[in-house]
Amino acid sequence: MAGNDLVERYIAAVKFWLPEKLREDIGAELAEDIRCEIEEAEKAKGRPLTEDEVAEILKARGRPMSVAARYQPQRHLIGPELFPLYIFVLKVVAVISLIPPIVAWFVWSFDRYASPVPASIASPFTGFLMAFAVVTLVFALIEHKGIDITKKAEFNPKTLRPVVDRNRIPRSDSIAEIIGPMIGIGFYAAGYFSQTTYHFPGGGSITVAPEWIGFWRIIIALAVFDIALGAINLFKPYWSGPRIVAQLILNLAKAAAFCWLFQSHVVRAIEGVPNNAVSQFQMMSDKLAEFAQPFFGIIAAIIIVKALWRLVLTLKPRSAMA
Repeated sequence: MAGNDLVERYIAAVKFWLPEKLREDIGAELAEDIRCEIEEAEKAKGRPLTEDEVAEILKARGRPMSVAARYQPQRHLIGPELFPLYIFVLKVVAVISLIPPIVAWFVWSFDRYASPVPASIASPFTGFLMAFAVVTLVFALIEHKGIDITKKAEFNPKTLRPVVDRNRIPRSDSIAEIIGPMIGIGFYAAGYFSQTTYHFPGGGSITVAPEWIGFWRIIIALAVFDIALGAINLFKPYWSGPRIVAQLILNLAKAAAFCWLFQSHVVRAIEGVPNNAVSQFQMMSDKLAEFAQPFFGIIAAIIIVKALWRLVLTLKPRSAMA
């Protein structure tokens, strides 16, 4: 079908503004509707449509955000034309307003015995609630005043972003998975990670725990598997169930290795540096040991959720377009 890529990009743009649970069904319905319209136009003309003619059909349907709004329940405070954009802005505001307090809480937690909990950290959702109210008020005013912010320029389907196959593995990622471990193996072979005492260029030294050597042996062993998996992904750049499981096991093993190293109180002695620097290094080592398991739990949960989501995308059949 002429302009098939253009149609897929249009469908993907419409689905972006739809709720997750509606995307696949509405996307398939819209794709079938557009396909039938194109086929009827081709029969009338007696030839396949050109890309420009397909673009005109899509342009007549309207902007993706407006099309998505027609499939959603009507809202009174925020109209259907603005509602998808309103939801998108709220998501962005949520990320911007919630992440800083959460990061601040982790920073504060390293020194929580020395000072009380700051009020801004104790109420991390206050900023989001205020931002939510402001965004809602702004969009309600735009709706009430009838200000058109969605049609500043004529819609052109050819400007839509290409459809990205979420199941495809970027070749740059595969190359990085090969080169990174190879560099690590090179440093290990040169002896940089097989000692427990390191001397500073300007004098002084730092002594680390014996677990340091065992940690790097584990990492180098995992690096071999990383290289093998990266090579497979490079020549077959699509996720599969076995490869997702293999990547999951590798990532969990790396996280567990770091947890084991941090729990060992990795910094054992420092010489030839000011006492305040020694205290800072020792405090950092102690805090890493204290928070190693909680951090591992968080990282492991993120790794597992990411792997499950990737598995869902891999097993989920794509809506085909004729």
